[in-house]
Amino acid sequence: MDVKNNNQENDDFDVVAVTACPTGIAHTYMAAKSLEETALKMGIKIKVETNGASGVKNKLTKKDIEHAKAVIIAADKKVEVARFSSKNIIQVPVAKGIYEAQNLIEQAMNNKKQELFQQDNKKVEISYKKIKNLYNHLMNGVSRLIPILMIYGIISQIMIMLEMNQFNYLYNDSELGMFLNLNLEYIPSLAIMFGGCLLSAFIAESISEVPGFTVALFSSFIYMNRNLGMAGMIVIGFVAGYLVLGLKKLFSYIPELLESLVPNFLLPLSAFVIMTIILNFVPQRVIDYQYQDQILVLSPIFLIIIGFVLGAMMSIDMGGPINKTAYCIGIIGILLKRFDFMSAVMAAGMIPPIVIWLSIMVYPQLFNEKEKSGKWRCLVRGLCFVSEEAIPYMINDKRGIHLPCIIASGIAGALSMFFGCSQMFPHGGIATLPFINHPHFFIISIFASALIGMSFVLFFKKSANNY
Repeated sequence: MDVKNNNQENDDFDVVAVTACPTGIAHTYMAAKSLEETALKMGIKIKVETNGASGVKNKLTKKDIEHAKAVIIAADKKVEVARFSSKNIIQVPVAKGIYEAQNLIEQAMNNKKQELFQQDNKKVEISYKKIKNLYNHLMNGVSRLIPILMIYGIISQIMIMLEMNQFNYLYNDSELGMFLNLNLEYIPSLAIMFGGCLLSAFIAESISEVPGFTVALFSSFIYMNRNLGMAGMIVIGFVAGYLVLGLKKLFSYIPELLESLVPNFLLPLSAFVIMTIILNFVPQRVIDYQYQDQILVLSPIFLIIIGFVLGAMMSIDMGGPINKTAYCIGIIGILLKRFDFMSAVMAAGMIPPIVIWLSIMVYPQLFNEKEKSGKWRCLVRGLCFVSEEAIPYMINDKRGIHLPCIIASGIAGALSMFFGCSQMFPHGGIATLPFINHPHFFIISIFASALIGMSFVLFFKKSANNY
């Protein structure tokens, strides 16, 4: 069914919404689909703007916003909210757009703000919102880094493969060889060198837009020489972002005659000067990189435990904060040159849809017709590391599907770490298999975990249905 419109042409909308997730691949569109389908069943006209990886789609117009009773923002990253200043905004994580669409639409139609907590618990509500904002800013930085790290990882792995196979000497004296030697070889080193700086800049951009990006980027350049690790880059992003935000308010009192100097001159320059002064008080080598490399050498048992925990986290809330935290650890692992973290995360994320597909294929009697109709989508999406296809199944059966998927994902992460699988890029699934270290062991990890997960699914579902 094409629910995309529900958005009838020439009609005004009762409710408008925006959906967005850090990666912009699955949750963004699943939330949009859930809101649209639910509104259609309720007889309510809705228009949903998606802020996905391919850009903004179905963009809300001024007329759309003016007529709507309320705005639903289901997002885990920053979206443009200034245009909704005259409207009641219901702002929730993107997962609620998938799971609680009817509740959100009812609140919007009643023109009620979402009550996260009881009225007598305002301090807790404020604290929650602050934590959520910090989380969203961090995830904005991480999500913007994904395509950069993809190029870095693939090119790095290709160069390693060429060197291992001793193909370099074939083109060293050719024009192609000159291009590869003079240009291609610098891309990986530059990407990993400036990856932390860009993470810092994108976090600041989420807080205070372009001026924040500029200040954090140049501040992190200074910080690069102090060898304080990735945590420092993240801190710089937040400090620079909120510093620029504070200076914006301060410069709002400047005479109107000088206002044109603020955005591109006074604001970034003064913020950068302040950041430079602050950084001068940071010790030169609080954490030395050589020592940092040593503490990242972990025992096999500890690696297996880390892999299991990361893997289980990928399936616990399927796109929620726990899932995104695990994914974020994998990405930061790339920047810290712990490439095995990312392989564990990706293997674990591929498992739930594959487990469901395999379970349907082996014992279809345990599933209804609607569930069985999605089996091939589960396989394809799972192989592509888009685990969100498993969400509807896991919601409907927490004991029979969700729990087995958590266990299987944990095992996949543990096996991947045990076998030493590693990758320098944060996405891709089976399409990037040739660029994963020990790809045969990666496949074994997926296959073994899927079989174990399927066994648990069949056992729990049969027990529940008295088979």
